[in-house]
Amino acid sequence: PIDLILMDIGLPWIDGFELAEMLKQHTTLKDIPLLFVSGQASDQDMEKAFDLGADGFLKKPFEVSKLRSTIKQL
Repeated sequence: PIDLILMDIGLPWIDGFELAEMLKQHTTLKDIPLLFVSGQASDQDMEKAFDLGADGFLKKPFEVSKLRSTIKQL
């Protein structure tokens, strides 16, 4: 089973927002927590991620301790 999805906005083959939208519409994947981890972290990007159903968003660079605490929270 998948416990958490970590995803960037800038993916080589698809836009991360598009993929997030597909994941959140999928019957077996929609309830898996989704955490964006991205260097593209404008306020608009973060808002869009949460609108699509993201459960968290970390801006790169970040402290590993922040990643750990966010994962524990999710």
